[in-house]
Amino acid sequence: MNRNFLTDAELAAMDLPLAMRAAACFSGLTDREIISRMGWEPRNGYRLLAPNDDYWPSVPSLPRLCRVLGNDVLPRWLAIKSRVDMALPCRELTPEALLGELGDLFGRTGEVARRGQRSLEDGLITVDEVRSLRRSVEDLLREGVGTLGLLVQREGGGHACRI
Repeated sequence: MNRNFLTDAELAAMDLPLAMRAAACFSGLTDREIISRMGWEPRNGYRLLAPNDDYWPSVPSLPRLCRVLGNDVLPRWLAIKSRVDMALPCRELTPEALLGELGDLFGRTGEVARRGQRSLEDGLITVDEVRSLRRSVEDLLREGVGTLGLLVQREGGGHACRI
């Protein structure tokens, strides 16, 4: 479970809802699968996984949630947030910034998809190709979580900063 999908600085820049969303995304499970494996009622489970809902899992359920998710995003986030906050630059989500963020993210998504297609052209995929694609997808998810963070900040009425 010790895969460092996100750097400490990236985790430090997140609030709990975004860290939970990132942990869910990196799990490879759908929200429905997470809710089912946790034994949550669907109406509660979707609220627990929603980045803008002020509704949280109980502390006793967190270890089981981390096992279900299969990653250490939440425990690492908690450990990092328990330390002194790191001073990280804030970025305002202007239309130009959003366009740039989405353009970069979608461009990288296309690159990863093309690499995956090339890897499968011969009908086989080697272990090295799998590792390389996994790293590329992890990088892509990290970028996506950063973009999601900007959108959540904007949606939640976050304070404005200049890029």
